[in-house]
Amino acid sequence: MEQLWKRYAVSAIDSRHNVFWQARARLTAQYVLVVALVVLGFSLFLFQSVRSNLQDASNDDFSGAVQRTQFVDSTLSSFAFDLILADAVILTLAAWLSYVLAGRTLRPIQEAMEAQKTFTANASHELRTPLAVMKSEIEVATRDHAATTDSYRRVLESNLEEISRMSSIVEDLLILARSDAHQGYTHSMLDLVETANGVISKMKSLASQKGLALITTVSHDPIVMRGNRLALERALMNLIQNSIEHTPSGGTITVSISRDDTGNILTVTDTGSGIGEHDLSHVFERFYKGDRAGGTGLGLPIVKEIVTQHGGEINIESVGGTTVAIVFPTR
Repeated sequence: MEQLWKRYAVSAIDSRHNVFWQARARLTAQYVLVVALVVLGFSLFLFQSVRSNLQDASNDDFSGAVQRTQFVDSTLSSFAFDLILADAVILTLAAWLSYVLAGRTLRPIQEAMEAQKTFTANASHELRTPLAVMKSEIEVATRDHAATTDSYRRVLESNLEEISRMSSIVEDLLILARSDAHQGYTHSMLDLVETANGVISKMKSLASQKGLALITTVSHDPIVMRGNRLALERALMNLIQNSIEHTPSGGTITVSISRDDTGNILTVTDTGSGIGEHDLSHVFERFYKGDRAGGTGLGLPIVKEIVTQHGGEINIESVGGTTVAIVFPTR
């Protein structure tokens, strides 16, 4: 099965390469054709102009009609050769420039298709894993004729966990798909402090189970802004959950909310293991996990999408822990 998948991936890459090469070749041909028509028209006009001027030359400049005709023919032949050579050079340069421009024209489309392919492959992989676990457990349970009610219950509970995992992945994918389709959130006036406190109250029990302290520092009360409450709750929940997963027992997670001249600031800081320097520049890429185990690699990309939808900016630093700072506009 793995070999079949690899062959399909190679075939898809080759097919996509051929499609873009053909499109690039067509664009190049169209560019060259336009340039060729312009050059040809200009060359014919220039040739006819020179020919007309030569034919209008005074007969007094020559000893006879034969010498005059020979001069005109020689001049036209020399000019025609120089013109053809110049046209060839111009068309060669135009072909090269057209090929480069065609590549630049297609690059955004190619990058979008590459991103779509990667996204689809990663999403399929993430959904295939829980399905494979469920299928395996069910097959084992059905073959075990001595299975008890408790063993069946454990299988069902395990399957329920995998279903919850798939539901979470599908929900994340829907959020990203809606963002890609430029379907924005419905905004209304809300209190950022109240919204954050609601999330923190839900996440405190999860933090305490791991022996972590989840605290809040607020410099203003309230902080009113325009936004979508459910989306902001989802963003903060993802950040806190990441901190819980990567902070050892006894650590602290601090959620700070403030306002200054730059905007409304929401900061999540933990005393966890931090993020490697190489991974730090990729954490907002979809499905990127780096050296960290677990998760789907969609948490931080979703946070970034939500922040972008709210016109904000997000920055992440990791020195002796991790700090994620979000600045929302005050409007």
